[in-house]
Amino acid sequence: MKPSLIVLGVFMLSLSGFDSSATEHRGAALDQTPCFAALAESIRQHTPGSTRLGPGYAEATLRLRPGGRVSILAASGSTPEHAALMRWIISSSRAPKSCGEAFIRQSLTFH
Repeated sequence: MKPSLIVLGVFMLSLSGFDSSATEHRGAALDQTPCFAALAESIRQHTPGSTRLGPGYAEATLRLRPGGRVSILAASGSTPEHAALMRWIISSSRAPKSCGEAFIRQSLTFH
């Protein structure tokens, strides 16, 4: 089953974790568009072309940390195996070291 990567815009950002005004951080997040694009490409590269899991989906909430590190805050899926695959894909992915902090939600659909 070949998975498809669903990316809305580049990523859906949740800016609620910041203490300062949302306007200030929203602008900062938009300046990170190249970082988000590079992270999306890394996720694509680490997503297998096919799996034996069958149709399903997985979602993850990520934290992009300064320096390009990505950590998983939560992951779920239509089965525990789909969620585990999502965790593996995300933990294998990297963003450029020039990236700042952001909270991201990413979804994958497996066909």
